[in-house]
Amino acid sequence: GKKVHSYTDEDRNKPHVRAGVRDIHWIQYEEQQKFGEEYKNKTLRGVVDQVISGSTLRVELQLNKAQNSFCNVVVNIAGVNAPQVIDSRSRQASKRAARNDAEDLSRFAIAAREWTEERLLGQYVDVKVLHCSNKQILAQIFNDKGRIGPALLKKGLAQYESWS
Repeated sequence: GKKVHSYTDEDRNKPHVRAGVRDIHWIQYEEQQKFGEEYKNKTLRGVVDQVISGSTLRVELQLNKAQNSFCNVVVNIAGVNAPQVIDSRSRQASKRAARNDAEDLSRFAIAAREWTEERLLGQYVDVKVLHCSNKQILAQIFNDKGRIGPALLKKGLAQYESWS
């Protein structure tokens, strides 16, 4: 089997150890505004860690390659809005028509999330932070085939959001 190494605090500063250790900071909701302002108009390389909805992602972004410094942050794809998946067990009982509308919306939300997952989950992306509104980071997301937002619109999986 592969040998597992344990390192002391003193070892952490040795180059061969440091090269294999990532320093990851999880950006909390309260910190999103500050992060968005600090990185506004900058493009960061990252890996998509989670697809929350068709237009909302958790991304591990590389802040400093030399220091192996990363952050994990939630970003919303600018210009589009896909519905979030609603857990039918958490909805309150309502009229049949309203339930059917919610079920249609939920199917649409699942399709949008699955489409985005298939293309981005675990993949490298470039994230251009555009701005932060109400602690929500809005960014353009690029993969090797181009921008994701317009592709979601073309597939009919999201609505255009002019404010973002």
